[in-house]
Amino acid sequence: MVNFIMKCYFRVFTMKVLERIFSIAFAAVAILLAVTVFVTNAEARSIRKPILNLVTTHKFQPGSEDHKVTEKVYSPPTKPRVHAPIFPLPAGSRPRKAGGMPMVRWTAFVLLGLLLAAAPAHTAERQTLEIASKSGVHVFSVEIAATEAERQKGLMFRRNLPEGEGMLFDFHREQDVAMWMQNTYVALDMIFIRGDGRIQRIAEKTTPLSTRIIQSGGPVRAVLEVTAGTARKYGIAAGDRVAHPIFRPN
Repeated sequence: MVNFIMKCYFRVFTMKVLERIFSIAFAAVAILLAVTVFVTNAEARSIRKPILNLVTTHKFQPGSEDHKVTEKVYSPPTKPRVHAPIFPLPAGSRPRKAGGMPMVRWTAFVLLGLLLAAAPAHTAERQTLEIASKSGVHVFSVEIAATEAERQKGLMFRRNLPEGEGMLFDFHREQDVAMWMQNTYVALDMIFIRGDGRIQRIAEKTTPLSTRIIQSGGPVRAVLEVTAGTARKYGIAAGDRVAHPIFRPN
C-alpha cells in the first residue's frame, strides 16, 4: 500500500512538471509569434515610408560670400525600368515578392505542432464488453488499459465520456487495487471485477479531481470505468457477470 501511494504522488509530481513545461513552451511560442508579426509589419511600413534625401544647395546673395545651406528636400524614389519579357511566364509561375509571411507561417506550424504534441492521445484499441444484470445484457465499447503507463493515465484530462463507452483496466492477475480521480474531469462509476468475471463492488459517482483512494474491497482482475449513473440506470450490482476475453468463469 505504501508503494502504491508513493507511485501515486510521484505520478502527480511528474504530471505537474510536464504541465509547467508545456505552459512555458506555449508562452515562448506565443511571444515569438507576436515578435515576428510586429517585425514583419514594421518592415512593411518602412518600405511604404517616403524617402527624404538631404541635398546640399548653393545660394548666392549680393555682397556676401557663398555659403552652403543644407535643406530637406523630398526626392521621390525612382522606379527602375522594367522590360517586358518576350515570352511571358504563366501567372502561377511568376516570382513573388519577398516578405515576412514565410516566417509567420513557419511559426504557426511550430505552434500547431506543439499543440498537437501536448494534446492527450487517446488509446486507439477498442473492444466489446457485456454485463448481464437483472435488467438484461448491456453492451459497452471499451478502451483497454493493459500497460502500466496506460493504467496510470487512464481517463485523465478527458472532458467527456459518451454513454455506452468506458475504459477497462487490466491488471493481468487478481490483486488488491486502489484507484483515484486525480486529473480526471468526468464523474465515473468504477466497477471492480474479479478474475471469474463477477463484480466485486461498485464505486458510484466518483468525485472529479479528487485524490481520495478508492479501494477494490478484495482481489480483482480488472476495473471498468463508465460514466457516472450507468450502474444505477441499468441495475448493475455486485455479483453480476461481466463477459470479456480476459475473464475466465469458474
